[in-house]
Amino acid sequence: MTIVSVSLFALSLLYVCWQTITRPDRRRLSWRLLAVLGAFTALLLLWIQPKWPREMQIRQALLLTPGSSPDSVRQVMQYTQPRPAIFTTDSTTARQFSALQPSLIPDLAYLRRHVPEIGILHLTGYGLPAYELNQLDSLQVIPHLTFPASIIQSVDWPRQVELGDSLRVQLRCTNRGRRPVSFWLQGAGMRLDSVTVATGKTSFIQLKSLPKTAGQQLYYLQRQEQEGLITEKIPFEVREKQPLRLLIIESYPTFGTKFLKNQLAAQGHKIAVRATISKAKFRTEFMNHERIALDRLSTVLLRQFDLVLLDDQTLNNLGAAEHTALQQAIKEGLGILVSVANTNSRNPLLTPFELRGNTANEEQLYKPGWPGAPKGLTAVSFAPLTLQKKAGQKTLITTENGQTLAAMQAKGKGYVGVLATSSTYTWVLDGKPQVYAAFWSYLLQELARRRVALESWQIAPQFPRVNKPVQINVANFADQPPVIQTNRVNVYTEQEQPEQLQWSGTYWPRQKGWQHSQVATGPSHSWYVYADHEWEIVYKHKKYEETMSYLHQRNIPSLTNIASGIMTRKDGIPPIWFFGLFLLCAGYLWLERKL
Repeated sequence: MTIVSVSLFALSLLYVCWQTITRPDRRRLSWRLLAVLGAFTALLLLWIQPKWPREMQIRQALLLTPGSSPDSVRQVMQYTQPRPAIFTTDSTTARQFSALQPSLIPDLAYLRRHVPEIGILHLTGYGLPAYELNQLDSLQVIPHLTFPASIIQSVDWPRQVELGDSLRVQLRCTNRGRRPVSFWLQGAGMRLDSVTVATGKTSFIQLKSLPKTAGQQLYYLQRQEQEGLITEKIPFEVREKQPLRLLIIESYPTFGTKFLKNQLAAQGHKIAVRATISKAKFRTEFMNHERIALDRLSTVLLRQFDLVLLDDQTLNNLGAAEHTALQQAIKEGLGILVSVANTNSRNPLLTPFELRGNTANEEQLYKPGWPGAPKGLTAVSFAPLTLQKKAGQKTLITTENGQTLAAMQAKGKGYVGVLATSSTYTWVLDGKPQVYAAFWSYLLQELARRRVALESWQIAPQFPRVNKPVQINVANFADQPPVIQTNRVNVYTEQEQPEQLQWSGTYWPRQKGWQHSQVATGPSHSWYVYADHEWEIVYKHKKYEETMSYLHQRNIPSLTNIASGIMTRKDGIPPIWFFGLFLLCAGYLWLERKL
């Protein structure tokens, strides 16, 4: 109760008492005052909802969850006197321990409502999912959990990938068997990738594939064990890659630019090219891009592009105004990639990079490497220089010996990248256009302007299940709680604190398969719901880890230090009594005026 509300309540009481006392009819004054005080007291009690302390004997209980071992249950029964009450929320577990006659309850909230004297809870099995753990707050919990014995401890993969990017399935596995276990990724009617986990080792493995088409995809992770072939689903969505807006500036037309612009235009990117013909005269070319004036670089013009590609000579030839506009645009988020032919460049944008030339001063043949580089790379020529690795800079392209051929550094919200001038177009001439495309796609995606998504989604838990609560989180710029429509059902949200732009709501899926969520007229977000038997081994590990983490934060008590005793519990007084008192007093005041 605030000071303001208490003051208003006291003033109202004094006003009504004054009106009662100053009433000309002085008969039954004491009864009227008593009725007024009774009515206001009833309203006050309805407001503060008082609780009545009650002492009771602490009882111990045993909660059986899936995975409960007979040895753990036997230990609890041996050390716990008197015999604990036994409960479970799982019908299969109830049948497994039918000899103990456990009570099948709908959820843990049932214990707090119907068996409030339980203060100590023994927990066996794999544990509880995250959404049920908060119901243990009022209980002292002693775990006797069973560690899930399975080869896979965790698995993850991106639920959305862009067309042209690889799907990467990452697993943490422990092979306790006597034979190696092979995993393979199955999709599009063929085996896409495979890896083998040796015996007696914990391994972090990765399976990858390059999806060819956009849309919702369903791959399968398979492994061969003693019980046979085990298959798990890998659902994900492939989205069309958003085209980049690229500006290519060159001192004169080059052979490499011809191949690059044609390759990028074929991928759907928007290309604008400015080549210098003579002083203050340029030749322009546009591919997938409307015609605009490129004669003078300005901050307004550069905001229309995600990345600028140019060489060090062109960069040095820019006028002071254009150079200033370029620096300002980089600070606002623009990316640039500068091809450097020698170590003589002294442009301020290149100063942070330390360029080293080789003694021969001749072009070198290298097999470049980068994350996700395709197989079958052949050597191509690069300018006779490498970059020294420095703190704050990210290496992009390396040689076989680990030397740096390309690197990038943040500048404001944008990035500046440096690449030793190369003849990568020879890959196209050699019949390897996919290698050429992968090389430039990687560089451009790393350096291009980061676009802010209007909405971002998160689904929890990792493996949503039918008839289990799913938390849907959406981040957007709404000024009031948005309504998330999921499968024609409205999910109402509340703001996540302290994240001002984060909204969350709870949804209970009714069927497995693809689900679709959307806010108003925004883009639809697809996610997948699994059947109860799918990814069961990972689900067990997740429950075990979440339960142990939750209990360790609460300082798990020792079994030998637990003894039943007396606990004080505050039970709420039913508000019907206060409401009845108010009706009685108010009724008397009304009737007394009629007499």
